[in-house]
Amino acid sequence: MAAKYETEAFVIGSVNFGEADRIVTLFTKERGKVRATAFGSRRPKNMLAGLQLFVRANVQLTEGRNLDTVKSFSLISAPHGITADLTATAYAAFVAELVGELFPENQEDAAAYAVLTEVFAAFEAGRSPRVTALFAAWQLLDAAGLGINSETCAECGASLTDRAYFSPVAVGLFCDGCGAGKDLPAVDGAVRDFFRYMRDFSWHSGDKKALRRADILAAERIMLICTRNVLGKELRSLAFIREIGK
Repeated sequence: MAAKYETEAFVIGSVNFGEADRIVTLFTKERGKVRATAFGSRRPKNMLAGLQLFVRANVQLTEGRNLDTVKSFSLISAPHGITADLTATAYAAFVAELVGELFPENQEDAAAYAVLTEVFAAFEAGRSPRVTALFAAWQLLDAAGLGINSETCAECGASLTDRAYFSPVAVGLFCDGCGAGKDLPAVDGAVRDFFRYMRDFSWHSGDKKALRRADILAAERIMLICTRNVLGKELRSLAFIREIGK
């Protein structure tokens, strides 16, 4: 007999399956990423019809050999603020896709779940979608053990001084000795301070620190290179972001 279980989860992916079903990707509090079939969920009156992208819910499932099966769910929060704003939807889709790609199935990751909880709350609260997604990506890469070390050289391990260089191949920072003359983009001390600020940012702090556009653009450029190199591909959601021109 298939084992039943209940878990808190976000819906981070959904694809149509059959005539009226969906396969949903959940990021759960207790089991990490889980893929499950939601039978009948494309029928408007089905009890699973409300299990939509970005929803947070307590989900009841049964285990399966390849896919689990959603039996029922109770809503914790609906993403009304996200889905009402096309820009927020685009950047939330980027975060959801990144989570789905970074983390393996059926491995609990409390740190990543906590980040996702705070990030979707920030989208709902109307924070800048672009900045929210950037901070989210930085913290999620760190939670996955793939974040950039802004203190030591990725080549020789020496402490970084004011001048450093970003290596797309190493997905890290080189010191002046290892990076100079290699046609690598320079990363100054202010940008590295911003890296640390994003990594340690508390979503509850209400921090109103003024952010420099130059730091945001530099960090965003490096984050996108990191995700592409780490995953071996570009995320599909980036095309949506480019399409809306934000």
